[in-house]
Amino acid sequence: MLDSLLGRAELKARIEELEEEKRHLERRLDAESERRADAVTARQDAEERVCVDDARLVSVALDPPLAPDPFVEWGATFRLDGDWFHPTDGLTVALVRSDRFAVGTYDGGALTEVETVETNVKSAHSKGGFSQSRFERRRDEQVATHIDDCSAVLDRRDPDRLVLLGERTVLDDVDRDAVAVEPVDASGDPAAALEDAAHTFFTTRLTLL
Repeated sequence: MLDSLLGRAELKARIEELEEEKRHLERRLDAESERRADAVTARQDAEERVCVDDARLVSVALDPPLAPDPFVEWGATFRLDGDWFHPTDGLTVALVRSDRFAVGTYDGGALTEVETVETNVKSAHSKGGFSQSRFERRRDEQVATHIDDCSAVLDRRDPDRLVLLGERTVLDDVDRDAVAVEPVDASGDPAAALEDAAHTFFTTRLTLL
């Protein structure tokens, strides 16, 4: 009865409603992120280079990291451009995670001018209830600030060609045009993780048909 008189019952009910709305929005966000990831995967599958000779002696499919626009052609030899498979000078690669960021530009086959950003983002909470909601709001604010800082670095560098790699849940929050966007699992020290992510991205899958 005291809760009712003080309006606490209504407040608790409203908090529960807001928490349920938040969970609903999170489910929608997760579903949309999965949909976008599936679309990227489907596009990458469709961009495989299939090489078949007229005698059917050679038949393979390649999945180039930087696939060209789709084409079909006949020729005396297979056309495989090195730029589809290897980073060229001037290509910028960025790794974005919810608490770490690294970006570098290729020069002579190596990543140079590497910059990193690290943000102390809360990572665990177990109390539940209103305290949990407050924790999640605070963490979301920290991640948003981190992404803003990452975007500021990219804005300042203003790369002509950008490959964007990183954590699936934050890639969509980076508002930059990119020649390729791909989730990767690289973690740890930002500079080392960037090298690892770039190596993974530029590893080409070959399939015998």
